[in-house]
Amino acid sequence: MHAHNLHETLHFIGQTSHENKDCMHIAAQSVDVEQFQLELNYLGQFSKAKILWMGANKIPQQLTQLHQKLGIALEGCGFKVDTRPFMPHVTLLKKYIGQVPERIDFSIPWQVEEFVMVESVPSEQGVNYQVVEKYPLV
Repeated sequence: MHAHNLHETLHFIGQTSHENKDCMHIAAQSVDVEQFQLELNYLGQFSKAKILWMGANKIPQQLTQLHQKLGIALEGCGFKVDTRPFMPHVTLLKKYIGQVPERIDFSIPWQVEEFVMVESVPSEQGVNYQVVEKYPLV
């Protein structure tokens, strides 16, 4: 599941059955979190995966709540939550092998008003991400 417009993965589901997808849809509808703003203000890199990403110095409490509450709700459908620390980030480039500046002199305010269930669909050009369901924040 992703936050919308910019994509930031909250929980990666992987392949699942239609029954599980229905269960997860109902679980996601039960998540009650306020809208929030995320200030994307620094760059990072996953060297092995060659991914350039953008992150936030301050993680809003609502984003932490969204990640936790959604994880707990999905566990009711048999989903095993990733126990690694949640590190919210937005992928900018794949196959990136350049340097990453330590500081940047701009930031991107991102008003988060909903999260979505996204399905990845293989195509000749790579993978397309299709929004299956939308869940508004309050």
